[in-house]
Amino acid sequence: PTTPIPSQGGIYLSIPLRSLATSPFLIDDGTPRIVQVTSSICAAHTGVGADGRALCDIAIRLALDYRYVYGEEISVEELIEGLADVVQEMTMKAGSRPFGCALLVGCLGSMEE
Repeated sequence: PTTPIPSQGGIYLSIPLRSLATSPFLIDDGTPRIVQVTSSICAAHTGVGADGRALCDIAIRLALDYRYVYGEEISVEELIEGLADVVQEMTMKAGSRPFGCALLVGCLGSMEE
C-alpha cells in the first residue's frame, strides 16, 4: 500500500520497506508513474501501465479543458469527479473492460489556505 504524507513542502509518497523490491513504482519500463497534472495536482498510477497512462492523460485533458473554458486551474474535487465519471462510463459500455490500475491523486491545496 502506498500512503501519501502531506507536508508544508509538498506531498510525499511512502511505501513499506518490505515492498520496495516488488513495488510497481520502481519498475523502469520507460513510463513515468508519477505525472504532474497541474501546478498543484499530481497523479501516481500502478497496475496495468497502459490503463494508468490513459487515466493520467484523461486527467491532464480535463485540467486543460477546464483552464481553457474557465481561465483558472481545476480544483482537485472537480478533477476527481471527472475521472470518476470516465471510470464509471467504462464499466457501462458494452465490450469494454474496467481500468486495471489504481490512481493516487495528490493536491497541494489552494493558495488561499
